[in-house]
Amino acid sequence: MMRRTPMKRTAWPRKSGTTPAHARESESNQPLALIHCAQTAIKKIVKSTAVMARISGLPLAPCPKARKPWRSRSYRMLVASLECYHCRLHGHSQAAHPNTGKTKGKKACDSLIFPMCTVSGRDCHGLFDTYKLVPREAMAAFEAAAVRWTITTLQARGMWPKTNVPPALTNTAQAAMN
Repeated sequence: MMRRTPMKRTAWPRKSGTTPAHARESESNQPLALIHCAQTAIKKIVKSTAVMARISGLPLAPCPKARKPWRSRSYRMLVASLECYHCRLHGHSQAAHPNTGKTKGKKACDSLIFPMCTVSGRDCHGLFDTYKLVPREAMAAFEAAAVRWTITTLQARGMWPKTNVPPALTNTAQAAMN
């Protein structure tokens, strides 16, 4: 009995003049077909990499994603060394991030933090995060005052960092001093 060996398949050259069905478009329709293919490809890419925005009646256009918030462990530790902004208890503070404007699972920028205590029975930080310390309507004003107090306190005590401070926080610090 004779063994058959499997045949190797090779790409056969296409006969000249024949094209696949999807490429058989007249030259007048070809630019429209290319635009449609490009739009489809962009939609697939953009959904995973950018935010879409409608600009004055134009079709959806990709917008760059927002920058990541500034993070600084040394600045958080410095703010946590201060007394609690609410009850002035010293030695039990943490750096509290503002609740106004934050989204689910994302903390606000470290340039907006202020100290809040975490002692049992006096948990200002926990009460603040659950909106039991300050009502939602007054939260933005409370947070702004706390950030101004934090910056002026650090500067008055000579603890203001000389390096690794974002320009926005430096500008805020200068405005708080005036």
